[in-house]
Amino acid sequence: MTNAERLQANNADLQELIGIAEALPDADSSEVADSILDKTIKKFVSKKLTNLGIYVLYDCKALETVSIPEVTSIGGYAFRGCTALTSINAPKATGLYIQAFYGCSKLSEINFPACTRTVSSCFYGCSQMKKADFGTALTIASQTFAYCSVLDTLILRGSSVSTLENVSALTSTPISSGTGYIYVPKTLADGSDGVAAYQAATNWSNFQFRAIEDYPDITGG
Repeated sequence: MTNAERLQANNADLQELIGIAEALPDADSSEVADSILDKTIKKFVSKKLTNLGIYVLYDCKALETVSIPEVTSIGGYAFRGCTALTSINAPKATGLYIQAFYGCSKLSEINFPACTRTVSSCFYGCSQMKKADFGTALTIASQTFAYCSVLDTLILRGSSVSTLENVSALTSTPISSGTGYIYVPKTLADGSDGVAAYQAATNWSNFQFRAIEDYPDITGG
């Protein structure tokens, strides 16, 4: 089986990537394919890809930066074990699936303005992640941020209360131990006090909340 065939078998969506990725400057299609299949890829960029399927860049330990501005869905295990990954740009991603960024130990900050759902263990073990910023109401699955051992800032900008499926989503984080905070809008779309609404919502009562607007140096306002 050729590299192109192997790549297609692994993830048909990646055929859109071949020829337009900038993973290796001036590389031709076969070199791009090789860099993904051989786990040597350092930069993954696609301006056309709209869906990133499962296992696409699994265990690519050399991968440092990702820019996928048109992708709306990031599949399970897509970046699991990418231990050099420091930057992810996916402004249109609405769904982040099971263990998508599991063990990405160099990710220090994430921003997913369009994300509405995470699936179990999405960021499990991202041990250098300090800040996570989400722009819409979010459904957070079990163990989403479990063992993110320095995560002290979670920003939920949605105009309604996000859903926390299980408190295990924040297991072994500063937020769960009481030294970190969850930042939410001061006023929600229905006119209610954001902090009070979260504190009264299912599964949220064990955590500390602050209004986004009161801490612009942390949240950007």
